[in-house]
Amino acid sequence: MSSNNATLLILGCGPGVGLSSAKALAATGLFKNVVLCSRNEERIQQHGAEVRQFVNDKVDVHTVSLDLNDTEGLSEQIGKIRQIGELRCLLFNAARIRPSKPLEASVEELQEDFRASTLALYVIAQETVPHLSQNSSNTSRPAFIVTNSHLPESPIPEVLILSVVKAAQQNLVQGLHAAFSDKIEFAVIKIKGIVGTQDGQIHAETVAERIVDVYQSASEGKKGKVLIDIDP
Repeated sequence: MSSNNATLLILGCGPGVGLSSAKALAATGLFKNVVLCSRNEERIQQHGAEVRQFVNDKVDVHTVSLDLNDTEGLSEQIGKIRQIGELRCLLFNAARIRPSKPLEASVEELQEDFRASTLALYVIAQETVPHLSQNSSNTSRPAFIVTNSHLPESPIPEVLILSVVKAAQQNLVQGLHAAFSDKIEFAVIKIKGIVGTQDGQIHAETVAERIVDVYQSASEGKKGKVLIDIDP
């Protein structure tokens, strides 16, 4: 177990990339606390149990049922999570895929997805970036990592809403990097394909390995690229 009070926070810890990243990061031995957040309370408790078992209870794993659409309540919840320990790494992995023909999705759907992916990320940044900055030093940098895709550069008509919100999300992280990269490592993990186990798909474990690489480099004080591509 880590001898310090370093805390990992994962928002959007579903099956696949979220859970794989939680296991991989927890297994590094760099964290004392791991906080897993998801809207589905039953599922997040199951994932918490999986992570505990994976690391043989060497890390304190906390689970939080959290609705990213509730931007008003989000600030308070993140404030409570910060009290668990010294925040060193934040992974935002929330996304919702709802295919539809171009312009047939309602404005309400666009607003809902924008709120959960970009407005929520903005609120989370407001609540965490100042604290991540305080936890930075010349030899060790905290990390603020967001999973994304190729959609900001190559929007797909059938998922136009997702393309729009992913572009806004990436732009937000790039702006945060421009403002705060002297203290914090910002990274957008661009998953440029379907996550799965079949040939031609991107394995969740592969994404998790890249996320671990970002944090380990940052924890050694190194600076890397903001946009990190993962191809099939």
